[in-house]
Amino acid sequence: MSNVPKILVSSVIRSTNRGDSHGGLYIVDMEKGTSEQVLDWNYPNISWDSGGGDRGLRGLQFYEGELYAAGARALFVFNENYELVRQYRTNMLVGTHETFLSNDLLFCIANVYDSILVFNLKEKVWGLGAQHVLNGPVVLIDPEAPQVPEFDERGQIMVDENDPEMAKWSMVEESDTMHLDSVSVHNDWMFYAGSTTEHIYALNLNTNQCIQQRLVHPDTHNAQPWRDGIVFNRSIESETCYQKEGKLVKTWKTPAHPNQITNFSHFDHARVGYTRGMVLTKDYVIVGTSPASVHMFSTDSESPVQSVHISDDVRNSVCCMCPLTEPEPEEGFVNWVLPQEE
Repeated sequence: MSNVPKILVSSVIRSTNRGDSHGGLYIVDMEKGTSEQVLDWNYPNISWDSGGGDRGLRGLQFYEGELYAAGARALFVFNENYELVRQYRTNMLVGTHETFLSNDLLFCIANVYDSILVFNLKEKVWGLGAQHVLNGPVVLIDPEAPQVPEFDERGQIMVDENDPEMAKWSMVEESDTMHLDSVSVHNDWMFYAGSTTEHIYALNLNTNQCIQQRLVHPDTHNAQPWRDGIVFNRSIESETCYQKEGKLVKTWKTPAHPNQITNFSHFDHARVGYTRGMVLTKDYVIVGTSPASVHMFSTDSESPVQSVHISDDVRNSVCCMCPLTEPEPEEGFVNWVLPQEE
């Protein structure tokens, strides 16, 4: 195994109550096949509704020696000892999932608003974001003053009846039509998809042009460019797929958990083999599943090159992952541009 970084993994523990641990952070060494818990997350100020709700931590990124981890409604910052030191909020940051670091900008999903918000890590402020309601246009938004223009049935911006030279604006409303769960940025294009979409989308960050391409399978997690194509998880189907030029070229099945599974209940929605979370290197696709485990796949093999099992509790599910130490830059890691769908 070459150039395999250690992985920081976040987990969500379903059906827990106030005061209980509802997630954690783990350092996973894929080369040695070991894991170590570095944070037991029992933050109390969340919504405890439903089995999952606001539990656990989501997108993870390291920046200048600190860890930025998305909670359901806040961006938490931890020091090198994984101690919470501060947090950032904005009213639109609801329903977080993955995050992506590009230069000094942190791209954060807010799926309740079909939006991706951008946090400037140098200035510590929320900048412009983008909202994309399914089958609608992409609209730039300010999360601190969340208004969007209104469109007519032809997709044209409506004018204000009191000032025909101005657009007609309305407050951003909750929508969640895509249930966004993936975001990445490459060569000035922001790629995103959701668990209720049939496409992966790309927004040019310079021109605001938006294009799309159909995924071989709809309703994915973690869809993003890799090598010459797109890789994504199919969470419920317990598999990871790689497509090139619109054709499926590789499917990796999430292996069965080797130990006796605990806390399984037909009355809970926790699923065995629910596959979510992804880290990519030049040679490997690394994914998470439940009970909390991490599997590393290669295009040369059907079975994992390495598996690390963190828990036997089916409620404890991997949510998001990131490299603990940044891998060396590798030419050809992503060398594909999303084509416009015919």
